[in-house]
Amino acid sequence: MMEHDTEPLEPNDERLWELLTSCLGNEELGAETVSTLEASTAAPPLSPGLKSRLGRVARQAEADLEFATTLEKHRQRATLGSYLTFLRGKAEWTVSETAKRVRLEFQWLADLERDALAPTEIPARRLAELLKRLKGSLEMVERLLPSTIQAPRQIATSGRDSLYRRGSSTGQGRWSEPPDAPPAQENPEYREQLHAVERLREQLRALW
Repeated sequence: MMEHDTEPLEPNDERLWELLTSCLGNEELGAETVSTLEASTAAPPLSPGLKSRLGRVARQAEADLEFATTLEKHRQRATLGSYLTFLRGKAEWTVSETAKRVRLEFQWLADLERDALAPTEIPARRLAELLKRLKGSLEMVERLLPSTIQAPRQIATSGRDSLYRRGSSTGQGRWSEPPDAPPAQENPEYREQLHAVERLREQLRALW
């Protein structure tokens, strides 16, 4: 069963929430922004439901900023797997413990964290449940979904696989593509996985 950690808002609060997120964007709703909004809002103050939702988004934004800073410090590439590993570390859960808490297969979760799964192997509901338990942000995950594509974007066309040695008359030199090699073509498997990423993104939004 999907975990819901937000309570429904009154119509006026819902309109205010939509206005704030459309103007600022979730990544800019940090703790200072929430405090400023609360202090500057005319009576009546922010409702508990709206304040709770803003606080949750602020915590997610701060965690995402910490994630980006950590990757930059270690010169690592941002991927879905690295983000999930980061969130699990903040929760201080092991892979085994996380798998038990979220009712996931241990090997599936381990493969997901090491970026070994193609988007076609990642069920949206399972990923959404994991993200909610680890308090991740949908915005960051949407940005990182393309990192799950495993297939190369281009493949060699007929004749491109043939290599020849160029260099001195002694036969020494390096192997390279023939000078008349045709251009590479887009890999159909890459296109299929790209479409799978888009489907996964839409499914996650619907489940959030």
